[in-house]
Amino acid sequence: QQWQRADATIGRFMGHDGAANDAAGIANQSANRAARMRRGKGIGLEADHAHGVGGLQGDSGAGAPVFVGRGWAPRFVAVLASGHNRGLRLTQLPREARRMETVLRRDAFAGETHIVTGAAQGIGNRVAAVLAAHGARVALVDLDRAKLEEARAEMKPYAAADPLVVPANVSREDDVRQAVASVLEATGEINGLVNVAGITRDARIVKKDFAEFQVVLSVHLHGTFLFTREVAFQDWHPRFKANGNKPLRDGRNRFIVNFSSVSARNGNVGQIDYTAAKGAIESMTKTTAREFAPYGARVNAIAPGPVNTPMLQGVPAEGIEAMSRATLIGRVCEPVEMARTVAALADPKLFAYVTGIVLQANGGLRLE
Repeated sequence: QQWQRADATIGRFMGHDGAANDAAGIANQSANRAARMRRGKGIGLEADHAHGVGGLQGDSGAGAPVFVGRGWAPRFVAVLASGHNRGLRLTQLPREARRMETVLRRDAFAGETHIVTGAAQGIGNRVAAVLAAHGARVALVDLDRAKLEEARAEMKPYAAADPLVVPANVSREDDVRQAVASVLEATGEINGLVNVAGITRDARIVKKDFAEFQVVLSVHLHGTFLFTREVAFQDWHPRFKANGNKPLRDGRNRFIVNFSSVSARNGNVGQIDYTAAKGAIESMTKTTAREFAPYGARVNAIAPGPVNTPMLQGVPAEGIEAMSRATLIGRVCEPVEMARTVAALADPKLFAYVTGIVLQANGGLRLE
């Protein structure tokens, strides 16, 4: 039954008049193919050329991918093969690609461009993935181009638009200015900014090197400021000026989501620089919300508790267990859960009347 549903879906994604007949012809072979699929673990399904695949191939072209599944999270990708092995090859997508399900409307951010810093890994990576799955064209910002290319390749099967790779050091003014300019040149508009990029250099105050203190602040605090300023300076403020210095009420979604931490209010031993930066980001969020209101932009922050990211890799198992017990939910958060929270804040329908807040998404680690 599962393969019958998949087969029937293929025709709908092909978008031609003969799709129903082609899909029906393929579906007639589902029972036999299901047995073969069980033996082959769901990879490499072939359909005979005689059962309508020729018509599909003629419309889509050999090697063209046809996504089979719900929304922007297809479970399988069908590729039309050519040559001796002509037919339809239905290949199972990577696990993470299949799991990038939508939690809002599938097209919640259709036609929008969102910049996400720290997008090569961790929370930033999943934020970009979730926004892309909901229709946005995401600009992936991080230091490592190779990792950004890997991130883009992983997102392409379910992204509504091909993600942009934008290597940049968020703490360098020229890098940030050029990054924003390149995104504007490619897309013509910036709708959203999510400032996630961050690092840690943990040491107690008496052993804290001043240079390391400065670099932690530069990535978190300076990076957040620079991207915030450049998005406004290059895009939102010119629109405001063109509108006669009157508030923008053009119906376009504009938002910023900054990342703080529960540590900003709780404090954390060994993280004087990190907690100082996060506390400053909370204040920055409120000031930005006031200044950017005329742009029609909502500006909010998220203060997570412990999240299962590379930053926690150096924490021993007993430390992770202690963090989990300290939360009311009883576990460490997964990056994709935090990403979905970002998507909710970014949604102009769900949070249309919310700006200037710091959302405590910490699993009950701290109650206010």
